[in-house]
Amino acid sequence: MNTTDQTRIKRIRLNPSTLLYLMFFLGLSRGFAQYQFQVTVPAVQDGLPSSGDGRYSMIQTADGGFVVCAGVTGAFTAGGEDVYLVKFTSSGAIAWTKTYGGTGNDYGRSVQQTPDGGYIITGYTTSFGVQGADVFLLKTDALGNLTWAKTYGGNQDEAGVNVKCTADGGYIIVGYTSSTTIVASNNFYLYMGVNYYTNDTYLIKTNSTGDTLWTRAYGTTNTTGAGVGMEDQGLCVKQSLDGGYVISGAYYQSGGTFGDGNVYILKTDGSGAKKWAYTYQSSLGLPGNLLQTSDKGFLISVANGNGHFDGIKLFKTDSLGMGLWTQQYSQSGGAYGYFSNSYISPTADNGYIVTGNFADYTNTYDRASLIKINSTGVIQALNTFAIDTTSNGSDGWSVQQTSDGGYAIGGFTSGESLIYLIKTDAGYSSGCNQQLYTTNTTSVGAYTPPGYTTNTKRGGAVVASPTVTVGSGGTRTALCSVLTLPVELLYFDAKRDGSAMRVKCDWSTASETNNNYFNIERSQDGLNFSLLGTLPGAGTSSTTNNYTFYDQFPYTGWSYYRLKQVDYNGNYSYSPVSTVYIGSLEITTLYPNPATDNLTVSVSTEQNTEGTVDVYNVMGQIVYSSNVTLQKGKTEIKIPVEHFANGQYLLKATLPTGDYTQKVFMK
Repeated sequence: MNTTDQTRIKRIRLNPSTLLYLMFFLGLSRGFAQYQFQVTVPAVQDGLPSSGDGRYSMIQTADGGFVVCAGVTGAFTAGGEDVYLVKFTSSGAIAWTKTYGGTGNDYGRSVQQTPDGGYIITGYTTSFGVQGADVFLLKTDALGNLTWAKTYGGNQDEAGVNVKCTADGGYIIVGYTSSTTIVASNNFYLYMGVNYYTNDTYLIKTNSTGDTLWTRAYGTTNTTGAGVGMEDQGLCVKQSLDGGYVISGAYYQSGGTFGDGNVYILKTDGSGAKKWAYTYQSSLGLPGNLLQTSDKGFLISVANGNGHFDGIKLFKTDSLGMGLWTQQYSQSGGAYGYFSNSYISPTADNGYIVTGNFADYTNTYDRASLIKINSTGVIQALNTFAIDTTSNGSDGWSVQQTSDGGYAIGGFTSGESLIYLIKTDAGYSSGCNQQLYTTNTTSVGAYTPPGYTTNTKRGGAVVASPTVTVGSGGTRTALCSVLTLPVELLYFDAKRDGSAMRVKCDWSTASETNNNYFNIERSQDGLNFSLLGTLPGAGTSSTTNNYTFYDQFPYTGWSYYRLKQVDYNGNYSYSPVSTVYIGSLEITTLYPNPATDNLTVSVSTEQNTEGTVDVYNVMGQIVYSSNVTLQKGKTEIKIPVEHFANGQYLLKATLPTGDYTQKVFMK
């Protein structure tokens, strides 16, 4: 048995949002396995001409698998194209497929997993609604069975582009509308003697069952003269830390090219009223994603579109939209995107991962890209992937770091006729059809973005509840599949060592292959881990090996421990995370757990104190908050939970002595 001690390291303050990210995302990791694969599934491009792109949406699910939302056509649809939801396992096999639609065309543009384990999807439909195309919102259970569906629209066309869960249990949708009953700008353009109204950005807030709470339209003021309209489209929406919303999108002159629009960020309050808006350089493609960063500022990814070769750009702003820095990534030929296919997502090391598509002068086809950058935008790695070496190429549309420390890209290939799902290990390798590159990074300092003048209009949507036909889809093609399992971990556990003020970490392996060593890492916020110590591995072994490590000087409060297993060739992967509490307060009892009507929390403390108790859902949103007074000794707190959706939650007590958390289930 290997044993060692280690001293205390610098404290890091607990951050609730990153804590949730850890407990419900990184904590899903099983052993040291890292899957690598590429798979394809037949699908179709988003077909509405004014939509500007053929976006697909991909997320990792709570069980470690993946869901892709797109459109599909063929014998298994209800009419033309249908919304298509494909559920993959963690190894890339299809778990199930579902189609949703009617006799017209129906497309899925965005999907999110909901706190109850189901899914919320937005897109648009010509099968249902008022007239033309309408925003389409669908709620399913965890197996893709339809729970309800809603349409929102007016007398022209609408589309939903992005949907998010909100802190009140409802949903926020952004997209666009050209209906004269809804638009705010009343812009139009003249074509063959007919006035056509242009699109405005469209924001819809609903409750948990899709009923509208309010809607807003935002349109650019026309300053170019009569008969020349301005097109506005919202492409991404987030609920901001202050409870309001932030939208990224683009606007451009009618008759122009959508990929040459002006990128904007628009900030609203909690009821959709505009607070500020700015544009970020003209002649760009469309923004792919928007993040709010830990400093309360914003980070937006933009791909220069319509055949430009200027590279993927990142714009970093402060909390009021003022520019802090810009980074551009390119090479000869450029890392570029057709319209909006750039997408950025946070990583566990406080950096970011970006996808889009990449081309150079030596090839006539595009490749889906994976760009890893640090917190200030400095590039760390670039890998590209392609199975179609014709002019059709391959593109990345969504990316995120996965629960095993690798990365996943969702996109399309072969002329946008195939969903393309790529899973890499922590070293950015999927095992096939890939090519590593180096890129040029151009840094631009602080900047002052010009204002974005918009009109705002409230209301106007007609809401309907259509009867949707649900079917099933096609099959996948596996291009390559590798399971990297250098160490078969039986368990990893960190716990207080009896009455001693130290933490004991135990783990056991059933087998090891080329295992050089284990790093033991610790965190106080569940995201920023630091090295505690190192134990040598067993190299290659088919027998059980037991390990023990002591943290002699643990943090007060909650701490989070994990293993980093490193091979002789430098490859590494992470274990599940184990949590330990050391301190003067203990959540001694939670009952019943799972809870149905009321949750009783029994807290023991060594002194009288006051604080707050919050309950978070799996999206990191507060669903319950209350001020509490704790008496020395034992205090019981009752929390009403009958209105909570089924699923897993996080209870957090915030006190002068620190923050304390506990998992809880509702049913």
